[in-house]
Amino acid sequence: MYSYLKKVNRGLVLFALVVLCCVAYLLIMEAGDTKAKSTIEEMTYTFTNNIDTALVVTTPDKIYTYNYLDITPEIQALTQEIISDSIDSAFPDKSILPENKDVSESFFAPLEFVLYMEFANAEAISYSKSEIIKVKSVSIYKNTGTVKADVLWEFETTDSQGNTQSYSEWCEEVLTFYKDEDRWHFESWSTNRWGAFASHDYSTAY
Repeated sequence: MYSYLKKVNRGLVLFALVVLCCVAYLLIMEAGDTKAKSTIEEMTYTFTNNIDTALVVTTPDKIYTYNYLDITPEIQALTQEIISDSIDSAFPDKSILPENKDVSESFFAPLEFVLYMEFANAEAISYSKSEIIKVKSVSIYKNTGTVKADVLWEFETTDSQGNTQSYSEWCEEVLTFYKDEDRWHFESWSTNRWGAFASHDYSTAY
């Protein structure tokens, strides 16, 4: 009888140890996920603030004199030059951007789309304010993360004659991230700014 109780007690102790280890593991994982969620959510707010700088063109004369129908290698080079200048001014810390020569072409494809809209209308964005009204969800799976948010975008355009127009749009935005060692980086940016939904993963760099 004693030996039987001894075996039962050992079994209970082992079971309790297994349960404690599982609970400790889950708590550690949950704490790590909570920290990661906080990090990528903060990066989303930073990105939203920085993108306003990128959207305001510092050389509007290039937009006013652009022939939208004249798609030539020179014009395409000019487009990438404007976008690269905008990104450089808006994101001085390139280490958080997709790791393909620091700046990913496809990651900023939505920015390129907005620029083409400016070219088509011969109007440059002279003011931009993006505000995250609601973070809809923040999720982590292994070394990837996703933030979905509703963004209010208020902006102003100016034409070559100095005429201005003010706009306000609700935008659905999704930012995805990946973790490399101990640092999080942007991976993709999806948005429906200016009425067109664009979703791209990083691949080719400027």
